[in-house]
Amino acid sequence: MRVELQHVCKSYPLPGGGGTVSALDGVNLVIERGTLCVLNGPSGSGKTTLLSVIGGLSRPTSGSVTLDDKEVRNSSDRQRGTVAHAFQEAVFIPELTVMENLLLPALRCRDHFPIDRGERLLEAFGLAEMFDLFPAALSGGEKRRLNLARALFLSPSLLLIDEPAAYLDDGWQRKAMEMIIREVCDAQATLVMATHTPLPGDEGFRRILMHKGRVIEDGSSDY
Repeated sequence: MRVELQHVCKSYPLPGGGGTVSALDGVNLVIERGTLCVLNGPSGSGKTTLLSVIGGLSRPTSGSVTLDDKEVRNSSDRQRGTVAHAFQEAVFIPELTVMENLLLPALRCRDHFPIDRGERLLEAFGLAEMFDLFPAALSGGEKRRLNLARALFLSPSLLLIDEPAAYLDDGWQRKAMEMIIREVCDAQATLVMATHTPLPGDEGFRRILMHKGRVIEDGSSDY
């Protein structure tokens, strides 16, 4: 999926009517289909806001976001199942099992449930023996792995991830990154993620550095 942002700004009101704070300040960006893109920058630089705006979860204050040449104002403007998010704080339905939470994205956009793929993803992320447990029984790292597996489940055209290695121990950080990269490349999808974790090998990542809501550097990474 091709992503284009033109003059995108995003501001939030301060409590008590004390004005606004700018999270994105005139971002212009084109990410071609199939690009592996990494957002870097200090906390508060706008990385998470940029992911939310690209995915239609947050509407820009001004400017435009287009996915495959179609302008996106909110999540309903994009075809269901084509964009997937994995943010740091995973949200699961507590009354559903691990497998049921994994299959949940298919409810809105598919007329069948590819259970075999769900089983393969749970096995790949070390959750095969937990498919009938409820989310409350999972550790923080296990919930994170389930969150990543769920984002990959429908083979989205655009995958947006905020800190993919968050809550994962050292052994799983590299494994998770390798699985994400393999799945995205096999699907010829676009990946945009914010991370401070070193990436495995030289995978041709495009590195974008942000600071105070602006893109201050854009090019190939040295990972």
